[in-house]
Amino acid sequence: MRARFYIAWTLRVLLGICFVWAAGSKLRDPLGFAAAVESYRVVGSELSRWVALGLPWLELWAGIGLALPWLRWGSNWILGVLLLGFMGLHASAWMRGLNVDCGCFGFSESAANYAFLLIRNGMLLLGIVVLICMEMDAWTNERREG
Repeated sequence: MRARFYIAWTLRVLLGICFVWAAGSKLRDPLGFAAAVESYRVVGSELSRWVALGLPWLELWAGIGLALPWLRWGSNWILGVLLLGFMGLHASAWMRGLNVDCGCFGFSESAANYAFLLIRNGMLLLGIVVLICMEMDAWTNERREG
């Protein structure tokens, strides 16, 4: 039981730091992030600006929410859905032969790194799935005992 606590705590801290860092880099350069969003050629320039304004705040609060017991469940699901979306965008850009800057952490992550981006996001998603499973197991045990 104690090991599960430390595993969950470690995952929450690492994933929270990762998403807060990613959000921070996007918030520091919203125009650069808007250009990165637009370069995926999925949304137009107007919508890419709205995505660039809103997405970092969602990542920031979901990352922080991993540390707050009453927000963990929702944060896990939000981050899981975001990661699936990011992976879909990376795979789509890769298949279409686009050489785009990911815009993820404030430094250039171009098409040469698509495999890395998919593996990295897959590992982050695995961490989120483990947290969701641990939360569900804890909730099930709580209901059984109470």
